[in-house]
Amino acid sequence: MSAAWLEESASARWSDRFGSFTVVPFAYLIAALSLCSQSLTIRPSTHSMLSTTLSGLSGSGASICIGSVAILIYPRACATIGVGCVVAIARLGAATGPLLIGAALGVGMVASRLFYFAAFAAAIAGLCFLVLGKARQIAA
Repeated sequence: MSAAWLEESASARWSDRFGSFTVVPFAYLIAALSLCSQSLTIRPSTHSMLSTTLSGLSGSGASICIGSVAILIYPRACATIGVGCVVAIARLGAATGPLLIGAALGVGMVASRLFYFAAFAAAIAGLCFLVLGKARQIAA
């Protein structure tokens, strides 16, 4: 069994137990903190391998829960379209991310600084999920 499968399974179980709007922001927070810590390591070490694994597992687990959250957000009549839009935007980000990283490295940005941008994106995603969860509580 792979570690990613175990983490995705754990994220799904935690989402069932505590709710996606609680688990996903926490997973993105873990990803953001571990990405920030990756920028602090100069050479490969146990710390950098652990933070890389932690950011990958928490980000992967959070992304698995996004589909279930999208189904909860959109009305039944357009839930399929909403989930399709979520997947399309995620794929667009996956396609443009390496291009933007290459452009940033091409203009002379230090590679370790790029982890801060990734951590910022993870933190913003977690904050958006947190706000969305609070807005759903207020509306209910």
